[in-house]
Amino acid sequence: MRALAKKRWRDLWSLRGPAAAIALVLACGVVVVVASAGMLDALRTSQAAFYRAERFADVFASAARAPEAVRTRIEAIPGVSVVDTRGKAMAKL
Repeated sequence: MRALAKKRWRDLWSLRGPAAAIALVLACGVVVVVASAGMLDALRTSQAAFYRAERFADVFASAARAPEAVRTRIEAIPGVSVVDTRGKAMAKL
């Protein structure tokens, strides 16, 4: 080994406590990233399964004022299975 390589290993050995702490922090960071990616995948999968099981709407649209005849035009669109129209207003408590 060259002299500088020996010095580097000697210095690392003398700083083994801080070096171990740095390695531990990096390892914890990697674990958090991997766990977060797995959790995100699990949440997306369970959300899709819930929406499919409960027949949750794929699209929501709102209009300030629309005649009831618009409902029949929306129902005529290919791929639309259910149309639900309802009134919405602010309530005073």
